[in-house]
Amino acid sequence: MGIPLLLVFYTIFISLFSHTAIATNSTLTPAQNLTDGQALVSPNQRFELSFFSPGNSKNRYLGIRYRNLPLTVVWVANKNRPITDASGHLTVTDNGALVIKNGSDGIVWDTNRTEAGNSPILQLLDSGNLVVRENESGDFIWESFDYLSDTLLPGMKLGWNLKTGLNRVMRSWKSNEDPSDGEFSFSLDPPESPQLILRKNSENQYRWGPWDGARFSGSNELKTNPVFTPIFTSNSDEIYYTYQVLNDSVLFRFSSFRFPFFSNRNILSRFVVTQLGLVQYYTWRNEEWVMMVTLNRDYCDRYAMCGAYGNCYDDDVPCRCLKGFTPKSPQDWNLLDSSGGCRRKHELNCSNNIGDGFVKYSGLKLPDRSVLWENYNLEECRTECLKTCNCMGFTNINVSGNGRQCVVWLDELIDIRHFPDGGEELYIRMARAELAEQEKSFFKVSNEESQDNAFELPIFDLSTISSATEKFSSGKKIGQGGFGPVYEILCMMEVLIKKKCFNWTLVFSCPDRTRRELLPWKQRFNIIAGIARGLLYLHEDSRLKIIHRDLKASNVLLDNEMTPKISDFGIARIFGGEQTEEKTKRVMGTYGYMSPEYAMSGHFSVKSDVFSFGVLVIEIISGKKNWGFYHPDHDLNLIGHAWKLWNEESPLELMDVVLKESFSENEVVRCMQVGLLCVQQRTEDRPTMSSVVFMLSNESAALPQPKEPGFSVQSFSLKVESASSGQTSSTAATANDITITALTGR
Repeated sequence: MGIPLLLVFYTIFISLFSHTAIATNSTLTPAQNLTDGQALVSPNQRFELSFFSPGNSKNRYLGIRYRNLPLTVVWVANKNRPITDASGHLTVTDNGALVIKNGSDGIVWDTNRTEAGNSPILQLLDSGNLVVRENESGDFIWESFDYLSDTLLPGMKLGWNLKTGLNRVMRSWKSNEDPSDGEFSFSLDPPESPQLILRKNSENQYRWGPWDGARFSGSNELKTNPVFTPIFTSNSDEIYYTYQVLNDSVLFRFSSFRFPFFSNRNILSRFVVTQLGLVQYYTWRNEEWVMMVTLNRDYCDRYAMCGAYGNCYDDDVPCRCLKGFTPKSPQDWNLLDSSGGCRRKHELNCSNNIGDGFVKYSGLKLPDRSVLWENYNLEECRTECLKTCNCMGFTNINVSGNGRQCVVWLDELIDIRHFPDGGEELYIRMARAELAEQEKSFFKVSNEESQDNAFELPIFDLSTISSATEKFSSGKKIGQGGFGPVYEILCMMEVLIKKKCFNWTLVFSCPDRTRRELLPWKQRFNIIAGIARGLLYLHEDSRLKIIHRDLKASNVLLDNEMTPKISDFGIARIFGGEQTEEKTKRVMGTYGYMSPEYAMSGHFSVKSDVFSFGVLVIEIISGKKNWGFYHPDHDLNLIGHAWKLWNEESPLELMDVVLKESFSENEVVRCMQVGLLCVQQRTEDRPTMSSVVFMLSNESAALPQPKEPGFSVQSFSLKVESASSGQTSSTAATANDITITALTGR
């Protein structure tokens, strides 16, 4: 018996030793295989290469993931060709090609290399880069950093190798269970005028650029900060964007990071293109991935929202024509469709005798389609642009890092936004007649700060409205809607009007406690229930199914009896009998209240209104607004804060501090639970308004537990020390710095 036992022990020992050799090594030679269940591990133990199944999928993929962390994959080899069982294995050929085969020895994926190699070795580096190198010279034959998935790690290059023509592009996963190429791509295009572009299939969704020496125009996020340093390189060999994390000690002081698995305490970070089309930056903090930056922040970041020569502002009426331009279609603009853009008030006349000129605009995100004229200073750039009849504008910025260069636009100026914090200067070509008008009006140099594009709906004649509003007295103004100011007017014989109402957002979110005390809990609960019944009527009880699309605090009015009235149906849609969903390319509404599927993909349904209602419920309970919410202990928005308190079993901490007496704890908790159910990420998880009304009116009804909410806005506070002055400045996000994002990463 001793010999067989010894043989069994020896066999097990050899098997374990063989597995361990692969599982702990960072290299693989042509004489070895990497099978399913084994792993290559980087020397610093941070990354591993192994087979995995994402989510609930049974398919197997070979990918690079963070070791000893919840499954976080940063690169996938066979992302478009999965293996259906655990028979997959990886080999390195003698010429340095990588080949993945299935159980029947069929090739699933390979690197398609035909050149001869010199003793090739596959190695997983500390950076997460999987490379095939020649054993003697150490030269790389192939590397995974050249073929991106949905993740950009520090040191990865997003952009072009101009010698080989290789373009490194990030692509989203199709779903959490399918890493094949999804709808969204993130790239540095084009090489002759590089800027960052997020596309949905082939259609531009967001754009940032060009590079100005410190950041990409239109993005305060992509500049040096306490978390990472962006790096943009442009030369004859390559053009790319990458980044590096800052000194560990700085980041530890900044945010108290903890990395229990890594003795060297290096920072873990990654950029990700999500399946919703978000570009987000994550760091590993307190044993979870924390979103620190989202590039696509708001309505104005969407590509060409205001059309040619339109300037997008982050307010209730976002699109305005640049001074000297007027809407191409005033009717469309009055209906809040500004995609047609603007036209000149005075046509250009490219003549030396009559001549055009330029008007300087400041605080802008630079337009799309720029062209680099390298060897001109500002005055030379102006002169050359003036000589070129199709040159519509110019500026002078540091694109390549070699000093300021001439950048011009040889087409219509499109995708502009108001960007006062770090915006650029732009000189726009104008006709002489326009310049003369501006000189008369003392607007030779315009920064657009005084532009006002209020929209009016001429339902009644002017004299009637003027009389009813006491000549448009500011004392009669009760709010600002998507079509213009809203006035309170008295009942008149000639005009049928609403009962006297006021906008309750001025009360519930007012910093003055005494005004918020005007709404005790009983009235707040009745307001919540009243809004719910109003939405139920619109969705189910009305002859027409109406989707409001812009339900928010300022669109709920209260009459003298504090009965809520849903108002402002300017962008509402009517659905047909069996219609459940619609999609639009023109997303309109208010950030902070918009559902994820509507804000990011243009899909809207009754569940979009349900999401907005949930935000309102949380706001009414807390006396605070979701947009611009700040908490000193974390970076979550109001919805995220409510979710955090719910998970900590401290729901009453959400309550407005003025609500100290005569309230029902069960009622408050039930309303909070209903609100969180309404703001869940997945539309199918959100209740209908009939269910909401039932849950609010039946204390004995059992409520499901809410799942993770759809949006979390993080106020990102930066403390930056000036090298010259030694002073530290702190900037916290405000309502104008809103960032749209999911609560956690994939």
